[in-house]
Amino acid sequence: MNKVLLILLLISTQSVLTMHAADSVAVKSSPGPVLGGHLFQPLTGVPGPFIRTVSQVSVGGGTTLNLALPPIVIGDRFVIAPQGSLAIVSMVAAHEQKIKNWLSVYAAFKLVGRLGTNVTSLFYQGVNTATTFNLGWKVKVIETERFLGTLSLDLTNGNVAVIDVNQWVRGIIDSQAVISQNPLIQTKPALFTGLTARSAYAINETFGATAFIEAIYGEAIVRGGSAGVFFNAGFSLNSDLRLVTDVPLALTAGVVYRQTPSVEDSESSSSLVTGSLRFGYSGTQNFSFGLQFNGQYGDVGGEKQAFFIGGALDMRFYY
Repeated sequence: MNKVLLILLLISTQSVLTMHAADSVAVKSSPGPVLGGHLFQPLTGVPGPFIRTVSQVSVGGGTTLNLALPPIVIGDRFVIAPQGSLAIVSMVAAHEQKIKNWLSVYAAFKLVGRLGTNVTSLFYQGVNTATTFNLGWKVKVIETERFLGTLSLDLTNGNVAVIDVNQWVRGIIDSQAVISQNPLIQTKPALFTGLTARSAYAINETFGATAFIEAIYGEAIVRGGSAGVFFNAGFSLNSDLRLVTDVPLALTAGVVYRQTPSVEDSESSSSLVTGSLRFGYSGTQNFSFGLQFNGQYGDVGGEKQAFFIGGALDMRFYY
């Protein structure tokens, strides 16, 4: 009788250990941003609320369409420049490290450049490059079966280098010489901090939505460098077609309202709205691979309207 009881005890113990091992394997095999059975896909520009260990590399570019340029006056002569274009290139490298189930820390480096693609646009808009380094902490606030909400604190240090050919040439004409008070290259450092509320909601296994709103205080990296408070907000809608069509394809669409300026709109005096569409691969939770297209309409130089269109190749690896 005692031997029978001992055998049953060993079998039950082995079963419990097997269940715990299976649960552990299941947890480790699901590193991606899953909520309510839905695998979310990221969208550049809409920060996600998920606390994960993930590395990101993103490379993109874009251009303006039919940028109307005003006449340029040099002395008593007019240089007519009816149209031109600007090229934009960008690179992002980031890593987020999960410390606890409710806490993560992340860092990001971003490089963006903007330059004229012909003589007239280069003369009028010059060349702008910006480098920013971001350090942040993310804390989970609420989590249910289908909803996740987090708060994050960000510290960002940036620097903009501007080559203003137009102003430099005018300075030479006015002073009749090349002087140190009229440099060709100018740099503008900036430091600011922000608080961001992020959320995700799983509608079902096929559809999900994310949203964010943030307040940023500090020196604007462009637009004169004056200190102030800026607000950004946005949302995205994600669909995982793998569950419907057996094709591992995910479509994500989003809209972002932004008051904080960047190199693309460094001379814009107003807030901007950017629309994005991403085609991604949803066949695994270990990495996310997608091609994102962006469109933006705004003013350049406070006078002329321009439409920016661009694309980016985004890769993220979950551990």
